[in-house]
Amino acid sequence: TIYDFHTVDIVDCEDPHGRVASGKAEPVLQFAPNPAKDRIFADLQLPEEAFVTITLINSSGVAVRILEEGVLNAGEFGFVWDVEPLPPGAYQIRVVAGRSVTSHQVIIIH
Repeated sequence: TIYDFHTVDIVDCEDPHGRVASGKAEPVLQFAPNPAKDRIFADLQLPEEAFVTITLINSSGVAVRILEEGVLNAGEFGFVWDVEPLPPGAYQIRVVAGRSVTSHQVIIIH
């Protein structure tokens, strides 16, 4: 019997800005109100430092606004996002932190 073994290296990946993603961050985003009329108040809990991108995506899958982007330390962060200029409809808030990705639906009304 002949066995063929392959070595697989698991490495961290880098974001376009050269920072290394650890893959351990699991962000928790809570926001209100939903539906939102003019502003969204959000809290993000991050268990470890990570490069975070929070994007608002319309119902067609198009990113209409980057709400937040940058390296955040572990902890809790509060944000206020102005959504009054956006057309009413269903949107997704996508949170990418390290290798973790979560999405949340929000409705914008006027």
